Amino acid sequence: MKLGVEKKKIELSYHQQYFAELKEIDSKLSKYEVALSKIDYALPADFSLPAFFANLQRIASQSGMILSQIGEGPIQKTGAIQERSFSLSLSGSFSNFKNFLSALEKSAKLIEVENFSFTSLKSAEESISFTVSIKTYSY
Repeated sequence: MKLGVEKKKIELSYHQQYFAELKEIDSKLSKYEVALSKIDYALPADFSLPAFFANLQRIASQSGMILSQIGEGPIQKTGAIQERSFSLSLSGSFSNFKNFLSALEKSAKLIEVENFSFTSLKSAEESISFTVSIKTYSY
């Protein structure tokens, strides 16, 4: 019986040491709470398509662009990460398009521009039509 009690005491001390280490790790992680929340926002666990589309619309309008169409591509899974592809049709001036690309780059969401193309102008007053392929990631 004494041997059983000693085993339980040793087991209890291991558990206490383990929980003490967990508390220490928790206190260290709390220092990085803001940075971790940014990562959670950039790589969301549950991807909301309407919220993502609204974010793209907001970025486009704030950049002076008109977002006319969004096309969704296939979802590719690499381990736990999901890669989503989209095709955007926009119109506006070239300087506004540069602002749009800059805003995408600075966005808190992880958005990667794969490629873009544009049509030539018939006259100086017409807006340019752009097609942009982007990727975003989630869990």
